[in-house]
Amino acid sequence: MDRNKVKLTICGSDYVIVSEDSESYVRAIGDKVNDKMNSILSKNPKLSISTAALLSALEYCDENTKSIEKTENFRKQIKEYVSEVSKYKSKYESAEIEITNLRSKVESLIRSLDKYKEEIDNFKNNRADQCPAEDSKGEIVTLSVTQNEIADSI
Repeated sequence: MDRNKVKLTICGSDYVIVSEDSESYVRAIGDKVNDKMNSILSKNPKLSISTAALLSALEYCDENTKSIEKTENFRKQIKEYVSEVSKYKSKYESAEIEITNLRSKVESLIRSLDKYKEEIDNFKNNRADQCPAEDSKGEIVTLSVTQNEIADSI
């Protein structure tokens, strides 16, 4: 990769930085360091440039360390979320399979019920043909015939 030489001015001193990063990136970092050091020096003008540089380095190191810790915590949370999502996905897929199986069973039961209804209708129709003593509702009618009525009909 190409190396870039970038001239930076930090707290009045010039520095030539050689980096593989882009010139605009190196300048942005240099500007941040310059701003941080000037901020520290403006709050306490008695500090030397090297002390301001040291305090800036400590502050940036602190920010970096805290950022790394936050990043690790986010990674752990993401791993936990991914694991949890995986569990729920597995449960969802199992539920889908169970729903499909239950639908199949319901359809089978409906077909069986329709078959039984048809058999009952056939049975009633056959019975009506064999025994005309049923009323229009398919209920059996009990006939009561006395001996006198039978004798009269003979």
